[in-house]
Amino acid sequence: MLAHVDLSGSQWLASAVSTWLAIVPFALIGLLIGYASSPDSAQAIFSATFMTMSLFGGIFIPVEVMPKVMANLAQVLPSYWLGILGRSPLGTGGFEWRAVLVLLAWTVALALVVARRYRVDTARA
Repeated sequence: MLAHVDLSGSQWLASAVSTWLAIVPFALIGLLIGYASSPDSAQAIFSATFMTMSLFGGIFIPVEVMPKVMANLAQVLPSYWLGILGRSPLGTGGFEWRAVLVLLAWTVALALVVARRYRVDTARA
């Protein structure tokens, strides 16, 4: 028991590994912002992007208390699925495979966009 959280070793491991893997789309978003913005504006764009995704993705405000339109929007954002995946080993509902599929789709789509931006940037150099 750590800080009054009673989890098995496998639950701790599943939560840690799934959360680490779920941050890959966010790293790609950071790369995309870096490629698409100037060095002076990258930090502001990065902060605004991640704050918006946290607010509308159910990280700061539970999706259950959001209006229906916002709750539907939350389920499109990768931040929502990061939260679902990180919390799924902690509950009794079991592992959330749909979150893995959605985050994988985000990862593939963002990787393609980042790869394209990389090719454009290296062609200019």
